Amino acid sequence: MVATGLALMFGVVRLVNFAHGEFFMLGAYAFWFAFGVLGLPYALAVVLAGLAMAVAGVLYQQTIIRAILDRSWHVQLIATLATSIVLTNLAIIVFGAQAKE
Repeated sequence: MVATGLALMFGVVRLVNFAHGEFFMLGAYAFWFAFGVLGLPYALAVVLAGLAMAVAGVLYQQTIIRAILDRSWHVQLIATLATSIVLTNLAIIVFGAQAKE
């Protein structure tokens, strides 16, 4: 699914999004938080994780992607790579660096 999303984004928008995988990471953490910490039912946790990914993706598209689409590939590369680094480090700060069960 991740590879299909990357291929679709590059094919349609002509953008290599280095932060693509981090949105799946956000969904995984949202699921872990809803199911593992809050104790919500599995199906509800899956739906909430999907909604969290969708909201994050829309915010990302409206703020960063829209601003860099008409720029050179260098700017696109740096912006998406920076987003990847920020999201990864934000997850480490919020959830810690230890594996979750």
